Amino acid sequence: MNQKSEAIPTTDPDRKALRSYGLLMGGVIVILFGLLLPWLFDGAFRAWPWIIGGAFALLALATPILRRPIYKL
Repeated sequence: MNQKSEAIPTTDPDRKALRSYGLLMGGVIVILFGLLLPWLFDGAFRAWPWIIGGAFALLALATPILRRPIYKL
């Protein structure tokens, strides 16, 4: 009954995975905080989710390697 615990292999994500992650996070921020929550609660337009989501998307396209520390968290 000796069971080995298998470690999950950790590999560094490639540029494509980091780019996809950045675009996904940018879209989630915009949809959740820029569209859904204002629509459900007060209807007021907030610019900050669009700015942050756009920054995530632009950085994901330009330099996906900068997303690596956030991706690993």
